[in-house]
Formats: sequence, C-alpha cells, structure tokens
Amino acid sequence: MLESHLPEMDAVQLAFEIRALAGRESLPLVLLSSGLSGIPRNAPRNLFAAFVSKPIKRRKLISTIAGIVSGSAIAGGLAAQRIQRNVAHGSPLRILLAEDNLINQKLAVKMLERIGYIPDIAVNGVEVLEALRRKPYDLVLMDVQMPEMDGVEATLRIRQEWPGDLGPRIVAITANAFKCDREKCLAAGMDGYVTKPIQFRELQTVLELCRVPLAV
Repeated sequence: MLESHLPEMDAVQLAFEIRALAGRESLPLVLLSSGLSGIPRNAPRNLFAAFVSKPIKRRKLISTIAGIVSGSAIAGGLAAQRIQRNVAHGSPLRILLAEDNLINQKLAVKMLERIGYIPDIAVNGVEVLEALRRKPYDLVLMDVQMPEMDGVEATLRIRQEWPGDLGPRIVAITANAFKCDREKCLAAGMDGYVTKPIQFRELQTVLELCRVPLAV
C-alpha cells in the first residue's frame, strides 16, 4: 500500500522501482490518496491493483484487500484469476475456519464464499473442539496463534480424540514460514499449511486435496 505523496519519490515512481525488482513484477500495489482523481494520469493501468481514497473506510479497505487476494474486481488492469463459483456444489466440504483476527477471518470467508463454501467460525482452539463435538467437519483451517488454546495444542487434542481417519483434515494458517514452524505443525498432526496473507490459488489447492467423501 503506497501513499500517493511520499517525500523524495512519489508513489508512481516507487511503484515502477518495485516492479523492476526480481520476483515483484506482479506484486499487487494499492494507492492511498486523499485526492479525488484516483489513479494518477502518468501511471499505466496495470501499475496499481486498486485505489483507496483517504480518509480510509474500514469496510472499503477490507473489501479491497479481499478482492485482490481472491482475484476479483482488480481496479487497474491486474489480471484476475479464474474463479469457479460452483466448485462447492460438485465437491461439498464441511469447513471450520479457526481464526481470531477479524480482518483475516473476513478475508478467508470471502474467498471461500466466492467458490460456494460457507464455513463455520471458531476464534480459538477451545471453540474448535466444541464445534467438532457437535458435528463432523471435513476440513479445519487452523490459525496457529490463537488465545486460550493455540492451533498446535488444538490439533494435538483433535488427533487424540479422533484418531486415524475419524478426524478432519487440518491445515495450518500461519504467518511463520520457517522450516521449524512447518515441522512443528506437521508433527502435531496437521496435514499441511498455508501462509498469511492467504493467496486464493494456494487455498484452492488445499481444497482440491481435501475433496474427499464426507465423514460419517
């Protein structure tokens, strides 16, 4: 997210410099501006993924980020990803999303809803266990860092209470991409992980791997 009026180098110049960096050619850039003109005239249409006017409104910011992450409604010409909106009808999954951060929660829910999945929500490991005792789930998207009971502890308890194939698939949602953190998640009994911020394509891959017959 780039403020339009920066000292020494304005947002357009900075955006060009970022685009010139290796591996950053398609990094989504959002322009923040208090002006009413939107994207500057000297900026190519594909330079910025979206424009957000100041003062920033919370709902607008969330919807903009969700749109970028899910590949929808990109203002500025960034190529949108193809989205199959009826995926859930052909491959139903009962999904529990465990996430205590409201913004991250809304982003994940929006991405899932775009392809037809409506997840249940838990905000900590305790609520995850309570939800699983009420009804079976095929997939738990488990935030690793949560209050009261974190995702690793919750996973250990799930694997004890529902051993083998009795339990759901569990995929970690974590901001920690280090090898030791991944190994800790897998050692606890998780089946995989996605890193924050969640990328729509990565989430789709997880769902494809988890499309198995519904648990009894």
